[in-house]
Amino acid sequence: RNETENFDEEELIEKIANERTFLISDLVGSGKTETLKELTRKFKIKYPNFWITFLTLKNNKSDYQEVKYADPNFKIKDFMSKIILKLDPEKNFLENWFFNFFYEQKRVIFLFDGFDEINPDCKHQVLTIFTLLRKGEQVKIGVTSRQHLEVELKQKMKTEPFKIIPFDKNQQVDFLLKSWDDVDNEDEIYAKYL
Repeated sequence: RNETENFDEEELIEKIANERTFLISDLVGSGKTETLKELTRKFKIKYPNFWITFLTLKNNKSDYQEVKYADPNFKIKDFMSKIILKLDPEKNFLENWFFNFFYEQKRVIFLFDGFDEINPDCKHQVLTIFTLLRKGEQVKIGVTSRQHLEVELKQKMKTEPFKIIPFDKNQQVDFLLKSWDDVDNEDEIYAKYL
């Protein structure tokens, strides 16, 4: 939900498809990462004509140092494809071709998880990445973060954050049962007592 409306997953998927940026900001353990993963999975099914990538921000520290925001020749598309996605045109010709095709068609979505978990030394570079992606108008971006960085992200991304409505007890049980690969009777009993 945002400050004025509640959205279910389908409505949020439509928001992703139709808006340039979105932000999910909430408390630790509220389900931001799992929500973003599930939205990625469902979006790929509903809109197979988009390139959508889920990225865990804390895993790419050394890559962020490659951001050359003062360099007039710096191209965010090349940075995202070569540095972040590791698409080598020689080794991944087809994948690289598809990325470029979807990028030119304005059908690329980057979902960045865990802005609050990155090394503080990288914060400026990551915010620069968000700004350059927004400025280029070729891609859509989504970001998750805890609430203490919400104001800064709202300003940079020019959007209001979504909050996650907590599961009730039955939804928690259903979620856990769906999450466990091999659910047997013991797991089901355990889930009901959580």
